[in-house]
Amino acid sequence: TFSEELDPATAAVGQAGDPISLVDGEDPEGILQAATLSLGDDGTVLDIVLDSAADAWWRDRPVRLQVGPPLADLSGNEFATGFEVVFFPGGQGDLSGGFLSGEAYDDTTSRPLEGASAALYASNAVLPGTASQSTVASPLAEVVTDGRGRFTMVGDPSAGRYVVVITQPGYTRVVRRLALEPS
Repeated sequence: TFSEELDPATAAVGQAGDPISLVDGEDPEGILQAATLSLGDDGTVLDIVLDSAADAWWRDRPVRLQVGPPLADLSGNEFATGFEVVFFPGGQGDLSGGFLSGEAYDDTTSRPLEGASAALYASNAVLPGTASQSTVASPLAEVVTDGRGRFTMVGDPSAGRYVVVITQPGYTRVVRRLALEPS
């Protein structure tokens, strides 16, 4: 739902350069997906309808929705900034389940770090780079950062203490500790 009536000629999804993009929230490649757009009678509600097939790309996957320029209102005013939200599996149009999201940046250039590995470990796990490979714990979850250095891990981890390790060849690894409360 938008605050101004949209120019339907500016609404498009599925191709590079379109103002609306849908991707698998865990896909580091961010492959653009198609959908059907339907603008309501008052021009302020835009419905995005995904493929209803039983094996559709979005089934049991987090869906990342991004909206931005060149989407514009009837006066030609484009979105000034982008909007982004991730819909998690099982959600009813809202966030559901557990998730951890973050961003990785190159410390020397302050640019997003694409293709870095982000791995989640229990706080008592033997981490990579601290012991021989044979004693290192397997990660509870592992994803790769997208072109904007972002990552999202989904699931329902239990309450407790965890460690996120971000690595990429040629860079110093980053270790961050966090605690998850019940629920």
